[in-house]
Amino acid sequence: MKRWNLIPARHKAAILAEIWCGRCKKACGIRDASGDVHASGDIILEGLCVDCGGKICRVIEIGAYLPQKRAAAVQEVLTFRIDYDDFSVTLVLMEKHTLEDLAKTILKAVDFDLDHCFGFYDKIGRRGVSNEEYTVFADIGAEANPEDPGVQTTELIDVFHPGKKLIFLFDYGDDWRFGVTCQSIEETTRPFRKPKILNRKGKPPVQYQYPDDEV
Repeated sequence: MKRWNLIPARHKAAILAEIWCGRCKKACGIRDASGDVHASGDIILEGLCVDCGGKICRVIEIGAYLPQKRAAAVQEVLTFRIDYDDFSVTLVLMEKHTLEDLAKTILKAVDFDLDHCFGFYDKIGRRGVSNEEYTVFADIGAEANPEDPGVQTTELIDVFHPGKKLIFLFDYGDDWRFGVTCQSIEETTRPFRKPKILNRKGKPPVQYQYPDDEV
């Protein structure tokens, strides 16, 4: 009965009204029904045909009537290595995270305040020599390369592939430059909301030097 009661009522009625009868050569209703559970978990239903009184039987595949678990969506996880001199840190973000999310995570990893503009470049020399750039200037309406897509809506999966390197430039006055390397992109069915900061090594840079910092 526990197995039987797992089946929705609308399906139970249809099952009891449509069981093949070998004598009648058609689907008939059943009376005096009894059931047993097969080793597979399916129900074996037996009884008498309501039309001819002959024995009838039906195997009910219980799984066909139970709610199916929704398959977990497969998403991609990107792992980055961030370098500055002898300091390095590993960051893990989801494919839908943006370059702005990556920038904020880098700054959090080195304990910098987000108080200046920034951008990602494939190379940096004189301004304008980079073939690939994504800057906050494009998002805030300031002067920017017309082909610059910005950082606020540009998703990581659209920029990086394993082995891809960019330079994260923060604060165009103090010119902080961090190496950003995409180490891997892997599939997962367990997405997470917040970026992860892992494996800090070495001494991170100090954003602002105060007299007490030199002691």
